[in-house]
Amino acid sequence: MVRILVAEDNQNLIYQLQIELTMQGYEVSCALDGLEALEHLKNQPTPDLIISDVSMPRMDGFEFYRAVRNNPAWLDIPFILLTARDSDADKDLGYGLGVDDYIVKPFQTEHLLRVITAKLKRRQMLQASLEDQRTALERVKKDLTQMVAHELRTPLVSINLVLQIISRQMGQLSEAQLHELLDTMSAGSNRLNRLTDQMVFLTQLEAGALTQEGILESGFPTNLSDIVAAAIKRARLFAYRQPDIPVQLNERDRQIKVTCDKRALEHAFAEVISNAMVFSPSDGSVEVNQWQSNGRTWVSVTDHGIGMSSDQVSRAMQKFQQINRESQEQQGVGLGLPLAINIIEAHGGSLAIKSALGNGTQVLIELPIQS
Repeated sequence: MVRILVAEDNQNLIYQLQIELTMQGYEVSCALDGLEALEHLKNQPTPDLIISDVSMPRMDGFEFYRAVRNNPAWLDIPFILLTARDSDADKDLGYGLGVDDYIVKPFQTEHLLRVITAKLKRRQMLQASLEDQRTALERVKKDLTQMVAHELRTPLVSINLVLQIISRQMGQLSEAQLHELLDTMSAGSNRLNRLTDQMVFLTQLEAGALTQEGILESGFPTNLSDIVAAAIKRARLFAYRQPDIPVQLNERDRQIKVTCDKRALEHAFAEVISNAMVFSPSDGSVEVNQWQSNGRTWVSVTDHGIGMSSDQVSRAMQKFQQINRESQEQQGVGLGLPLAINIIEAHGGSLAIKSALGNGTQVLIELPIQS
C-alpha cells in the first residue's frame, strides 16, 4: 500500500485529508509539525509521498523540506507544500528550494488527488528506471568479472600445463615437441603481458601520471618510424589468431620525430595494428601509411575485413566493449582501442575511425611533430 505522510497543525484539515486519502486507498500518517514528521521518518516505514503545511510550530514546512532533502535516503520522496501562504515570494521560495508542487489553500480535493497521482507515478517510473540501471550495471560487472577472470586464468592454465608436461616427460620429448610446448607457453606469457601492460597504462592515465604536460616535459624525441616498426612486431604478439597476416608499411617521411613516452605510444600503435590483423580475412593484409602535413604527422592503419556499423564504432571506442565477440573468437577485455585513444590524446594527438560493414576499417592517427 502507498504511504503518505502529512505534516499539518490544523486538526480539522488533518482529519479531512485522512478521510479523503484513505478512501483513495492510501495509508496515511500524520504529524503536527516538522519535528514530529522527522521523527516519523526516522522511526516508521519510509513514506512514498509527503504533504506539508508551511506555517507550523517548532519547525515550518520550508525547514522540514530542507531536513528531508539533506538525507540521501529521502531524496526521491515527492514533497508537496499545502499552505495558505500564497504570496509570490513564498511560492518562489518553495519552488526555489525544489519542492515538487506548491498548492494554495483553500484547494480542490480533486486537484490535490491529481497532483498526488502524478507525483507517485513519476516516482514509480524513476524507481523502475533506476532498477533497470542497477540490473544492467550488475550484469556488466558480472560479465566484466568473468571476462577478466577468463583472461587471467586461460593463459595461466596453458603455462602450468606445459610446465607439468615438461617436468614429467623431459627425457621423452623430441626437440620439435619441446619447441611446440615452449611456443604454447610463450603465447600464454604474451597474453598475460599484454593484459598487464593494459592495466598499467590505464592506471597511469586515470591517475594523471601519463599526461600531455608530463610527456612534453619528460618525453624523448623519437623517430616515428622506429615506433611504428616496433609496434608491428608487438602487434604480432597480440594478434593471437593470425599473427602472420602481411603488414605493408609505406613511409613517406622516415625522419619524422615525435616527443613521446616510447613504450606507451608503441603500445597504442600495436593495439590498433593488432585489431586490423585480427579482423582481416585470412588471405588479406594490413596497410600502414605514414606522412606529414602542416606540422603534424599522420598514420593510417587499414584492413579489408568485415568492417563495423556506426553504432559498433561508437561501442568499440568505449572501455570493456568487444565487437562481434559472439561470432568471432576474441581475447582481451575490450581495453585495446579506448586505451590507444587515451594514449594518443595524452601525446597531443587524436584517433579517428572510418568503417563500413563489409568494407573494412581505417584508423587515422595524427600527432604533433617534434619541433
